[in-house]
Amino acid sequence: MVYEGVMKEDWLSRLVALLDDGYRIPGTKIYFGWDSLLGFLLPVVGDWLGALVSLVLVGVAIKKKLPWRIVARMLANIIFDAVLGMLPLIGDYFDLLFKTNRRNLKLLRGHLDNDASA
Repeated sequence: MVYEGVMKEDWLSRLVALLDDGYRIPGTKIYFGWDSLLGFLLPVVGDWLGALVSLVLVGVAIKKKLPWRIVARMLANIIFDAVLGMLPLIGDYFDLLFKTNRRNLKLLRGHLDNDASA
């Protein structure tokens, strides 16, 4: 499916993979990305840096004129991830599980798919 020149497997998918699940802990089924790594290596600062990069998806959603409720949900996911990610140890574990960018990409693509089929 093509959305105004943007293919489904595009730069956005690669960015999300780098941020959320581009790497695997050897011998496990646990995937992580730079969002989790930054939060672990740079407590608090890394969580907010990850949140800033996550805003790229929100920018795409705004550019594609998604409804405000979807953009608000995406922002809530980012804030939730950043705030909980700041908690020592629990936040690092949470970052491995929540996958904010994957969720937001799913919201974005879900809406674009619905519009394309209508």
